Amino acid sequence: MLDRYLGSPGESSFQPGSITKVFVLAQAHPEASSPMDHGRGAVPIPEAVQRQISELVRSEELIWVDDADDVILRDGCPRVRDDGILITLGTIKPLGAEVKVGINGFVACEGATWLTYVVRFGGTGWKVTGTTGDMAIA
Repeated sequence: MLDRYLGSPGESSFQPGSITKVFVLAQAHPEASSPMDHGRGAVPIPEAVQRQISELVRSEELIWVDDADDVILRDGCPRVRDDGILITLGTIKPLGAEVKVGINGFVACEGATWLTYVVRFGGTGWKVTGTTGDMAIA
């Protein structure tokens, strides 16, 4: 899912290679796919799961952070340090044989996206089959 997001300008709104660092919040947010997400109900992503996710991502090295304020610079227009992106993953929502997972990518006050992926398990593992619901770009 992260490979697709980072490699799909139509979904992330960023050209591949334009982001120098990929920070991922170490908590999953139930409303990650909503611009109105306030972090209520966030649950920690266990370190073992963080390692598994990092090993599966082919496109970038992930840097896990406990707090968004560790990487967001707030002098003027808020932005992620080191020309990076901060990704917030959603909690997994079952949908029959598939799951829905929200995602938010924040680069700066005028650079963020929110959407929900549909992921299906098949013979070779989990695969993103598309998106569902609303998508927002700032």
